[in-house]
Amino acid sequence: MHKCFNNIIYFDCLDSSNDYLIDLYKNFSIIDPLTIYVDKQKKGRGSMGKKWFSGKAGLTFSFSIKISEHQQPFTFNMLTTLSLFRLLRDLDIQAYIKYPNDIIVNNKKIAGALTEIINIKGQKYAIIGVGLNVNNVTFPQTIPHATSLYQLLSNQINKDDLFRSLIIHIKDFMTLNTNQKHDVQKLYFKYLQGTNDYVLTFFRGEKMFLKILHLNSQGVLTIQERDSLVVYTVASTELKFLLI
Repeated sequence: MHKCFNNIIYFDCLDSSNDYLIDLYKNFSIIDPLTIYVDKQKKGRGSMGKKWFSGKAGLTFSFSIKISEHQQPFTFNMLTTLSLFRLLRDLDIQAYIKYPNDIIVNNKKIAGALTEIINIKGQKYAIIGVGLNVNNVTFPQTIPHATSLYQLLSNQINKDDLFRSLIIHIKDFMTLNTNQKHDVQKLYFKYLQGTNDYVLTFFRGEKMFLKILHLNSQGVLTIQERDSLVVYTVASTELKFLLI
């Protein structure tokens, strides 16, 4: 899986690094996995169709991994979010993971990942997009719950240095997943919001306080409602954890 960082293509500007990488696989004969690094992304995407604001101040890239039938797509989501979490911890920033793929600091989003699965001539690939708010001084008023490394640390940071450090963390978690797969899932659950306390969510058309009881390898949650203690099993598309 480490081959995904052997071939890195750099762009000054793209609409979406994920879309570009997916188009490459669909329209050309791509043998080796690739990484697309974008200095300025104009139309980044998050999960469930949400937009990801980036611009030139953010770190954005996408990479591909050839996957086998027995591998769960959610594994790559865990690997990437844990790598972002570890990178922030290196900078002495206290963060947590908001299910399924966001990194939150002080109740504001600072990073996220998007995993998409494509099938090219019978071979499946995971296309993983990564976004980290780095040198953003301000954000649009339409994005109230966002923060950046600059806002937290009060200084500019070299995006290329962060990129190299993040690649190292991703490779480390890939190795851990190969040797001790269950440890990756345990770490992800450990730093996941809502495992120790009931947190505000939007579920089945209404706001309610829920607690995460269990997470399986496919990313499916077992959750409990605070008021009724009723237990549900849900996927990421059915549930939204709210920032207040």
